[in-house]
Amino acid sequence: MLTEPISNYSTLNKFQWSPIFQVFGARDFQPFTFANSVTNLANIALGQEVFLNDAGIIERPTTGDSSTGIRFINNFGSSHPALSQQLTDPTGTQAILPIYVSPTSSSDLLTPIPEVLVWFEQNLETGTMFSGPRQLSVTVDFTNVSTATRLFSNEEWTTP
Repeated sequence: MLTEPISNYSTLNKFQWSPIFQVFGARDFQPFTFANSVTNLANIALGQEVFLNDAGIIERPTTGDSSTGIRFINNFGSSHPALSQQLTDPTGTQAILPIYVSPTSSSDLLTPIPEVLVWFEQNLETGTMFSGPRQLSVTVDFTNVSTATRLFSNEEWTTP
């Protein structure tokens, strides 16, 4: 997993997400800190599940019980289930970065949804954990489209 945040955004940014995932366990859920792994990383696909064993090791993925999600079964207790996905940034650089960390340490079905939350915020890097709403944000839904454009002007988001 690349742990370097992506930066240097411009007024026109093109991102691409690929269905390439990794799971890991994060020790703490601390808002406004980078989601760091304290376990091994496991490459995983939708429809699979992994066990975080009592020694804190993620075992090899196996077939799961959901074709649209990834099951994370936590037998370690003190780690938070986390999911990363491959992203291609505006410069063409590919990275696998965290997209979700559970605030609980329970077992979870992680189901990626085709939505992206967009907002402006200083001093917050890609891969930073947060909880709660973001001011002046817009949710962009990619359920039925592969591209989307949003404009921001006068503190409002519009779709051209």
